Amino acid sequence: MAIPGSPEIFFPPRSARGVLDFVMRHFPFPLALTYARLHEEMDLQEPIAAAWQLRDACECLLKFTACLAVADCLHAGPDAERAGTLASILLKPQGLSLGDWHTLLHEALTPLEPLARAGSLAESGRSLPELFSVFFDVTGRLRPSLLNRKIDGDAESFVAWRNRVFGHGVFRQERHWYAEETQRWLPTLHAFYTALQPVLDGWLLVGVTPTGDEVSWQGAEALPHTA
Repeated sequence: MAIPGSPEIFFPPRSARGVLDFVMRHFPFPLALTYARLHEEMDLQEPIAAAWQLRDACECLLKFTACLAVADCLHAGPDAERAGTLASILLKPQGLSLGDWHTLLHEALTPLEPLARAGSLAESGRSLPELFSVFFDVTGRLRPSLLNRKIDGDAESFVAWRNRVFGHGVFRQERHWYAEETQRWLPTLHAFYTALQPVLDGWLLVGVTPTGDEVSWQGAEALPHTA
């Protein structure tokens, strides 16, 4: 119970909520930064801002992972129909919805199904074939994994939650409600990061400047530095 005149406590300290240090230190900068901002708002006991940052972290995770899958697919030389499907989604003149990003993820990864069933994903010619197993299950018929189903598809998915909480009529709830929703979704975000850890391990996101310098975009503890 809050003491009159003292700040309200909406979130437990970092030690009690289980911060994933490997995300902030070693994940590509977009993922590390959005995750770090989420915990900064939780530290500040700002539940509405924390809920927004959780939304941003989840959206960034979906979009970044879809970009990896699409780039990997196109680099491996897919058939013309698959490449055309990916290009038509990416070039939508009205921009991409979260559902479009989810579709891109599926279109880029489902061609790996036969190799996954044969246990030979390493022979796919892809750089990140392990992404398939994060998002799909081939026990029986092809099915989205449990984590994949958390993204879109029903009223309990992230996309439905995002549209419901941050669409029209936002800020109708009490601050405690936003704190509870942030903490309710945090384990799912952590599960995604943990599933991606072995996939991203050993990879470094590097940008090349117009002058040819390489810039490392890894971790959130400092701004990217010139190599």
